[in-house]
Amino acid sequence: MCLWEMGDLTLDFARFCCAINMHHAASYQYQAYPPTPTEALEAGRVFSLPQSKVQKAAREVISAVERWQEFASVAGVSGEDAEKVSRVIRL
Repeated sequence: MCLWEMGDLTLDFARFCCAINMHHAASYQYQAYPPTPTEALEAGRVFSLPQSKVQKAAREVISAVERWQEFASVAGVSGEDAEKVSRVIRL
């Protein structure tokens, strides 16, 4: 995520673009954020990539993210912080 710091103001570029009706260069179908892995899996083709590659990548990402709690535990992330991350993960 790209953040700009200007004094007391911190700006998230993607949210800023959304607020002023612009789209990030990596936007997909005029959405401010790229598709989630599940959306990519359902769409089949994303960014003109072959459906087989999109599906393979989406499945790999989903599989890894579903193991977030396991990875967090191994890395020593506190249970509280791991739960905070779990609440914002979008598959």
